[in-house]
Amino acid sequence: MINRQVKSGMYIFIILCSVSLLLSGCGGSSSDPIYPVQGVFVDSPVEGLYYFTAGSSGKTDAKGTFSYYPENTAISFYIGKPEDKGVFLGTSKLKSQITPLDLALDTTKDVLGNEVTNISRFLQTMDSDGVPENGITITTQAETALKGKMINFDVDPTTFGDQMAPVLNTLNTKKVFADNRTLKTPAQARRHLRESLGLTVDAATAQKLQGAMDKVLAKYPWPGLVMGVRFPDGKTWFGVKGLADIANKVPMTIDHKLRIGSITKTFTATVILQMAQEGLLGLDDTVEKWLPGILGNYQYHDKITIRQLLNHTSGLNNYWHLSMDPTSMYYQEYFGGTWTKLWDPRELVKETISLPALFAPGTAWAYSNIGPILEAMIVEKITGEAFETVMTRRIIENLGLYNTYLPGDESLVAPHARGYLDYTNLNGVYDAGDDCTYMNPSFAWASGAIVTSIEDLLRYGTALASGEMLNAQYQAERLNNMANITPDGSAKSGLGIMIVNGALGHNGDIFGFQATVQRYKGVDFAAITNAQGLIDQKTGETLVIPENPSTGNIAYVAFLQAIADLGLTAQ
Repeated sequence: MINRQVKSGMYIFIILCSVSLLLSGCGGSSSDPIYPVQGVFVDSPVEGLYYFTAGSSGKTDAKGTFSYYPENTAISFYIGKPEDKGVFLGTSKLKSQITPLDLALDTTKDVLGNEVTNISRFLQTMDSDGVPENGITITTQAETALKGKMINFDVDPTTFGDQMAPVLNTLNTKKVFADNRTLKTPAQARRHLRESLGLTVDAATAQKLQGAMDKVLAKYPWPGLVMGVRFPDGKTWFGVKGLADIANKVPMTIDHKLRIGSITKTFTATVILQMAQEGLLGLDDTVEKWLPGILGNYQYHDKITIRQLLNHTSGLNNYWHLSMDPTSMYYQEYFGGTWTKLWDPRELVKETISLPALFAPGTAWAYSNIGPILEAMIVEKITGEAFETVMTRRIIENLGLYNTYLPGDESLVAPHARGYLDYTNLNGVYDAGDDCTYMNPSFAWASGAIVTSIEDLLRYGTALASGEMLNAQYQAERLNNMANITPDGSAKSGLGIMIVNGALGHNGDIFGFQATVQRYKGVDFAAITNAQGLIDQKTGETLVIPENPSTGNIAYVAFLQAIADLGLTAQ
């Protein structure tokens, strides 16, 4: 990665070369007049940025205006002059509107990008009155106080916050602002940037979506819920409701990270499809070919294919069922143990093949959690790398999912929501005693362990549904020749993805959390909630959710309510 200060020097050299060309009259008669044109810098209009380009320099005005010549190619922005050790924000190709998206070195150019987020957080925090909605003004006092500060924007948001703490302490000590200034959160900065760039929905649509969340949590007493929606024109909406932490009454926010359970299966399947696309494996290869002996003496040990793992037609039983068997190691760990056991994937396979086959491979459909476990083991066998490493490189980094990871133990990266499971005290309500946040998800691994934020999940869902991560042939492989889940074909299973009543996506459930990611009629939805398994005090059984009786996934119920309230379908 090129150091930003080195990059700054490189661009100044390029700009100086452009000055030389400009003065030589390149492209026209030396007598032709050359007039400057104007552009604007927007994260709200930003006043007080120093800009430098060939033949032109100055400070942006209250409208964020800067001047440049049409022949120019690049422009750099600072708080303070570079010769006075001002803070370098970045360099962009010249155009009429420049935003933090244009200054970032990363190639994703997405509002979710770390560098974009941190530049926006910095500018909005440096605003003279702390209210960027009425425009951002950088004062000379702030410029002076920041002189000589080396600020690296190309880091994760937590590291950036640590970096900014002493900077803000200096500015607050010097009384640069009327208030004691704190750093804008990533969610605050992204929301404001989206609003400034016209990437948010209108008020009426936002009200409908928030209303859908309100209805769901009024009907079902889950602690908290986050939702994101992206429309075909690129406009997005994010909403929150309820608590991330019951005991401490911490409100849920867009920044909170949560577990997403079986949506992890779509990540794992995508890695497999990418490797098939590259000729590293065949979808109709057997498991035995890549993992000889892994299925032992199982009845169909040499018949099950990778394709059958992907679409749940392998006939392998579901080791999750062992959670209902008090004699199983699985049950003893999760309903009597510490929930911190580190499971070896081979243990999960062994537990699975101790159960009878449900049917001959390829002859029927049955949901199973062992498929993605075997898929990930095949990935590791072929690449010689940990599955987490391969998946991170191929998906997380490529899509810029900066708040997404597959954890290796029970710890979670802050800020995170706490998860609740009523099975712990069976009292029919969610309370602090139901906290099951810190359990080791290795029992789910490549089948259900991923942690993410709502912004990342929506970004991923859009890529999943649109085929962004695969070529056309393998996206077609994913979606064509689906196995029927229901006899009438209203629910079907593709390769690591499902279509249910016209919605393309996947649900996720894991102890304490539920999630969904769906595309319906061109609109992308994502939702996550931080609870699972409420007990019905009338029956003593898990509360039945009529909208989703199979798993009681409240995130999916929120999706159904949202499409109804948007008028996309009848509830």
